[in-house]
Amino acid sequence: MFTPRVNSKIKAAEVRVVSEDRSEIGVFPIADALSLVASRGLDLIEIEPQATPPVCLMMELGMYRYREKKSHES
Repeated sequence: MFTPRVNSKIKAAEVRVVSEDRSEIGVFPIADALSLVASRGLDLIEIEPQATPPVCLMMELGMYRYREKKSHES
């Protein structure tokens, strides 16, 4: 099972941030992206590490894990 990098574990210099509904927020330097999610009380979850720049989801980590588990059970 794929284990995404989260928050400070993301090593890219810049990332494409998408919201929970997968709409694009924008491309940000990693420090700005981390500040953005922290200000909203969320986590930055790298969901497409091969993309240029990597795509990161702005979502609460527990909810992400719950949804991933549910999608694999179906």
